[in-house]
Amino acid sequence: MRSAVLVPVCYYQKLGMQSHRRSKYCVVNEKSISLTGSHNRRSSMFEKFLIKGSRLLVVATLASACGDHVKSQKSHTDAKSAAVPTSPTDTYLVTQFGATTVSQNNRSAFQAAFDEAAIRPGGIVYVPPGTWKIAGHLQLPAITLEGAGKLKSAIVETVPAADLLSTSKNGTVVEDLTLNTQTYDGGHAFGTIASYTKLQQVDVLRGNQPGHCAFYYAGPSGASRTNLIYSQGNVVNDVYINDQICDDGFSWSFKKNGTISNATQVGSRLALYLDNTDTVTNYYYTPGSQKCDAHQGFGITPPSENISITNFQTDGNGGKISSDSIAYSSNIHITGLRFLSTSGFNMQVGGVRGLTITDSNYGSGNSLVFDASVRADPVILSNTTLSRITYASKPGADIRVTCSGVAPVRC
Repeated sequence: MRSAVLVPVCYYQKLGMQSHRRSKYCVVNEKSISLTGSHNRRSSMFEKFLIKGSRLLVVATLASACGDHVKSQKSHTDAKSAAVPTSPTDTYLVTQFGATTVSQNNRSAFQAAFDEAAIRPGGIVYVPPGTWKIAGHLQLPAITLEGAGKLKSAIVETVPAADLLSTSKNGTVVEDLTLNTQTYDGGHAFGTIASYTKLQQVDVLRGNQPGHCAFYYAGPSGASRTNLIYSQGNVVNDVYINDQICDDGFSWSFKKNGTISNATQVGSRLALYLDNTDTVTNYYYTPGSQKCDAHQGFGITPPSENISITNFQTDGNGGKISSDSIAYSSNIHITGLRFLSTSGFNMQVGGVRGLTITDSNYGSGNSLVFDASVRADPVILSNTTLSRITYASKPGADIRVTCSGVAPVRC
């Protein structure tokens, strides 16, 4: 039985070895290394090792070859036995725990890898290229789940209505993967109530199962409209969402100081629900083929505040700031809203106190619609191409709009 250590890519390539990973590390076993004879060039890269029983343990710094990333790995023949970590960061391949691309259910293998990686801070679980089927729900601890690239590594939920991934642990990272709950009409692809999570370089395919989002960022336990508590510092970057539901394809609820950037969505809407001090940047929206009223682009539900949306481009509706008879959103800033279709769509403004729309282009036939129940005041429009404003608010609603550099409409 042989054990192994991981070394950075640049060094194993120099040694003529082959990697079990796409980047960062390679797996080197005892047979790969000789410390004597004609292999002195190799031994100088590794300095001192101690072979103890069946394990190869690092007992001295591996010169500049490995830095802090050297680690010992489990035996492939004893996937459930504990690894012997040699640094604060440990990387585990799901294949070490029995996962295969031919299996119809890799749930136990993936969960075992997650649980073991969580033993020490900074654990990483790596998903090699391929399609990996999961029958049931996976619970992520505070680890990094990393694939070979979102077009290379795909995790597929095979149980209808079952959620694929969720976490309640702060600091969880998911990256370089495709999450697919569309093929078998599963539930949420990813859900969390935690803070300081990162989701990046991820594609999501989501079916039409009612009541399940593609991304479900819920609030902390106990969060409600009358108890505004928030998850904080969550980051979503470089994601593609294809959803088929008539609801919130991307639900972002009770979030504070969070960021969404470089996202493309084909489907329903981005729902910003009772959020505080969040930013959305470079969001590209196209309505899906589903026939429903969820094609709103973005939706802001009161009482949200201090929301900034920059460079939101849409092939459908621009968005909706919801109206409410008892609450309103405040300090909403929209810059660079672009309607890619010239006519037939709108942006709706309900209850809001403090809305700025600047450097935007509604095209020649799209509308800005006010349908406030109580107020939309003040609203400032500047440097924007807009041909139509429609007032559909309830009688007595306080609507005050100021325009500067807006054409061809006159406010």
